[in-house]
Amino acid sequence: MTKKPLSQNCILPNTAAKEDIKQAPLATASSTPALQVSELAFAYDKGREIFHDVSFSLQAGEILQILGANGSGKSTLMNCLAHQLKPQRGQILVEGDELSTLPRDELARRIAYVPQMQNNACSFLVRDYVTMGRAPYLKLLSMPSQDDYALADQAMERLNITHLANKSLQQISGGERQQAQIARALVQQSRIILFDEPTNHLDYGNQHRMLMLISSLAAEGYAVITTTHMPDSPLLTGGKVGIFQGGEFRFGEAEELITSESLEALYHIEAEVVYLEPLGRKVCYCRTG
Repeated sequence: MTKKPLSQNCILPNTAAKEDIKQAPLATASSTPALQVSELAFAYDKGREIFHDVSFSLQAGEILQILGANGSGKSTLMNCLAHQLKPQRGQILVEGDELSTLPRDELARRIAYVPQMQNNACSFLVRDYVTMGRAPYLKLLSMPSQDDYALADQAMERLNITHLANKSLQQISGGERQQAQIARALVQQSRIILFDEPTNHLDYGNQHRMLMLISSLAAEGYAVITTTHMPDSPLLTGGKVGIFQGGEFRFGEAEELITSESLEALYHIEAEVVYLEPLGRKVCYCRTG
């Protein structure tokens, strides 16, 4: 198959010069957080604030999972962190640098974003689409190298979608497209990865594998932020949790913030958080009857 220059549609900017391809670095001890958010607030069209005073700090190698009811601001916050939306006030620092000052190619090297929905499935083959994650490292209209394709192959193997390599994105399911997006984010090798509800459209087995992937990415030194509707997920992966409720944002350790009382207040259900000895961790469930 003849390789073609990567299209600018559906991909991040590719204006940076090509560099030697290396594996993403492991986390190193640093006093500078990977991501620091201070007193962030957002409102659409000068209307009611979706959220305010959102503050947290995340180091390389840490996981933050964000919980909240529908419409609480989870995806809006992710779009602010990805520089897709501009907050009304507050500050976002990426490895000590103001988010809004980073050139687009440098931003793409530092933050990879997997949104909840892919608006344009495109007609690309899955392998070519995944390889587009290398766009921030390519010169304008240049072709990906064999090393770039090798990284794409590794990412697809990691996501168990190698069999989809030569299929069009339009020929595969929503869950498979979700996995292709995640593989592309891995190929991008950004040090911070944002996943907006990454288990959406995935079957039970792939949901579990996704959570294990998040844990392994953190172990490899990535700072990982996800949104989720499954309060058990942070208890499984460990790490930090952020909870949106009534425009307020609480941030802390998952073990401390995810309680029966907090889940009942958040979701208006009878919830229980208990420690299960066979699993060696806490789990949450809904009481019935």
